[in-house]
Amino acid sequence: MNRLPLSLLALVLTALPVACQSRPAEPARPTAQPGTPLDNHSIKVRGASEVLELHLDPAFPTLKRADLNKLERFIAAYRDRGHGPLRMVMPENGASPQLAVEAIKVARELAWEKGVAWDEISGSVYEADGRQAPILLTFDVYEAVAPDCRSMAAFDLSDISGNNELGNFGCSVRHNLAQMIADPADLLAERELDPRDSRRVSIIMEAYRQGQPTGATGGEENVSISNVGGGGGG
Repeated sequence: MNRLPLSLLALVLTALPVACQSRPAEPARPTAQPGTPLDNHSIKVRGASEVLELHLDPAFPTLKRADLNKLERFIAAYRDRGHGPLRMVMPENGASPQLAVEAIKVARELAWEKGVAWDEISGSVYEADGRQAPILLTFDVYEAVAPDCRSMAAFDLSDISGNNELGNFGCSVRHNLAQMIADPADLLAERELDPRDSRRVSIIMEAYRQGQPTGATGGEENVSISNVGGGGGG
């Protein structure tokens, strides 16, 4: 029986692990989607502008009732979700300069009556070149952009080899949430809080220590009792 020299045998044994490792390893199948559903289906925020055009009619000395209704709704929208100043733009060198000045005056006064402070209103002009041009009101808003959810038909529901969550998981929830957000600007930063009423806080804390009600209470004259369905007569 022929025997291999010890040096040759050692060389063969050393080369075996190298030969086994020379085969490229198969990539491991991911066990979960990267990130969380909130990360994978985030709600984006984009800026936009709301614009109202109020056309001037030389036959009327001021804004029409229909225009005033539009203006009231526009101001209410600004109070609800507007950001930055309420901009009022007046035509310059237009066909009815006095009417434009009067319309801006009415718009400013109505905005103030509806709760818009004077320092929240800004004004500017644009060239009308002699035309009967409208006055413009505009303010900035933010819009929520919902994630684009893929159809469930795009996924193989029978594939259980990786035990992964579907790529669409959580998308519909985020899509619906984007439609319900009152002011998408809240997704960008927290709102500033109003100054705390220290005196009111002290009153509430003192009432709490004494075991008294901490909420506002009304007198007996503010209490109404309904006798609908009750008996009685005479």
